[in-house]
Amino acid sequence: MNAFAESLAALFADMKLEGAYVAPDRSQTVLRLQDGEVELRVIGDKGWVRMGSSWQERGSPSEWDVMLTPESLCQEIVKDLATSLPGLEFQPETVDSVETEHYHLDAADLRGLPELLGPSPDSALPERFRVDLWLAREGHWPVRLQITASETTEQGQPIGLDLFMEFRDINDPSIKIEPPPLSTEES
Repeated sequence: MNAFAESLAALFADMKLEGAYVAPDRSQTVLRLQDGEVELRVIGDKGWVRMGSSWQERGSPSEWDVMLTPESLCQEIVKDLATSLPGLEFQPETVDSVETEHYHLDAADLRGLPELLGPSPDSALPERFRVDLWLAREGHWPVRLQITASETTEQGQPIGLDLFMEFRDINDPSIKIEPPPLSTEES
């Protein structure tokens, strides 16, 4: 297995990430892993983390907290993909009542993608790799992103990745992100 596939497998091994972002500075991210759940909340310059049912204040948000927001994850990936979009055809589609441009990218279209996980001389795309990206027609902000990849290890074991992200409920006033309730010994 090449370094790219190993990095993907380690990064996304049976993980589900859900979150919300409220401009200008509130985010909530829930990571569901095989062994449990972790929630991160960031409001301005304060951050909290929950493992199980216990919340802890983290003070100033770390780079990891900010990186795991749905907004930053999608924007970073889309920024890296943007170099592959000029000249590609797209299909107009409506996603959650948003008019979009749907791009299909395969290995030939993805010139800069291995840099997503850092520079490495042996970074190469997996055997089968596809990216679908839906950008809003107005503003070209990411509406949906799906990355699928599969490969076989040197031992003959199949591995795969299916990353799906969707932005919805944009500007929904019912989305609220508040500081979590801290236990009395932590206040």
